[in-house]
Amino acid sequence: MEDIPIIEKAAESNFKIANHEKLLAQESKKAAKKELDRAKAREALAKTDLNLAKTKEGLSEKTRKYIQDKQEVKEILKLSEPGLKIELDHAKYIEKIAKVQIDIAEIHKKIAKTEREIAEKKLDLAEDQLFLSKERGNLSKIQFKYLNLARKSLPEEKVNRKKEDISNKEKKLTKISNDLINRTKDINKEELKLSTLKKQLSEKLAEREKIKPAIHNNI
Repeated sequence: MEDIPIIEKAAESNFKIANHEKLLAQESKKAAKKELDRAKAREALAKTDLNLAKTKEGLSEKTRKYIQDKQEVKEILKLSEPGLKIELDHAKYIEKIAKVQIDIAEIHKKIAKTEREIAEKKLDLAEDQLFLSKERGNLSKIQFKYLNLARKSLPEEKVNRKKEDISNKEKKLTKISNDLINRTKDINKEELKLSTLKKQLSEKLAEREKIKPAIHNNI
């Protein structure tokens, strides 16, 4: 049969590719699991940092109000005006820092959540890549069986049935491959979202750094 050399080459190629796909998928699965563990830990830490930032903001507000109350009775208690100003300036500085720190903690939380979602999707993808490698290996086996039947000059009907099996398996592989491509695109979109969040974090960190010199100069 004229198609024997073509199918033979395809069978050999599918066998090799299936083994490579399996190894890559196994390594990807290991990496995704580690990324997921790290992302979950970061998410837990981000929640703790956010709660801490909110606590500090509340404390800074109370401190500022306390100093303002002292200013109202400074003459009665004979409190130092310069000393109160230093205290108030510092309290306002701490309060500004606390407010920005909440924004930073919120972004950290979003980053950690996005990293976890990406890791989960990568893990699912790796599982299905393993399935793809298995199916490609099965296709290779069917192709080799077809070659064996074709070379034995068996009835054409039996050979054609095996050839039809090849066609059906190839269609299934194409469907799985297309699905994996679409899901990879989805992961790329999530990674772009992550990049945007990291840019926002960088901007907020820069904003926090700008607060310090102005406040300290006033003090």
